[in-house]
Amino acid sequence: MMGWVAFAVMLVIAIVLALALKRRNDAEMSALREQSRAEVLDLKSEARGRVDRLEREAGRSRNDSRDQLLGELLPAFDALSLARQQILDDDVGRGLDLVVADFARALEKHGVERIAPQPDDVFDPEVHEAVETLESDELTPGRVGRCHREGWRTDAKILRPALVGVVRAPQPEAEPVAEPVAVRGTEPE
Repeated sequence: MMGWVAFAVMLVIAIVLALALKRRNDAEMSALREQSRAEVLDLKSEARGRVDRLEREAGRSRNDSRDQLLGELLPAFDALSLARQQILDDDVGRGLDLVVADFARALEKHGVERIAPQPDDVFDPEVHEAVETLESDELTPGRVGRCHREGWRTDAKILRPALVGVVRAPQPEAEPVAEPVAVRGTEPE
């Protein structure tokens, strides 16, 4: 009988040890799962940061390429617009108007805005470049008097400022200054 009791005691001890090992293994597995979950979250966060950075760099690269291309196309647009002003033939003029309008729509489609100040608009040094001053009684001093060349901008930067003349108040005519006349006998020695 003693053999059965010893066997039962040993069996209970084995079961208790197995349960203790299982609990320890469960705790270790739980800790490993938590550690693995934290590492996966860190890796996801790092990957998200890299993707965001790459998307920002790609966007900047696209914008830089677009801005460079637009900088090269804008003089051609200016030439077309200037040619239209010089052409007197109505048929050719209408055709050129269509080309200029298509060109302008294509630019606007790609987020390019025209800077076209009108007389008496507020002068803004961020988007206007003053190339002359104009005297005027009719317009407000310090404002745009004339636009010599339109400017262009995107949402991110000024591609080319508008060239403008800025109004100043007319200066009063200076009265002629009489030259002093030397009188005989009063001349300095």
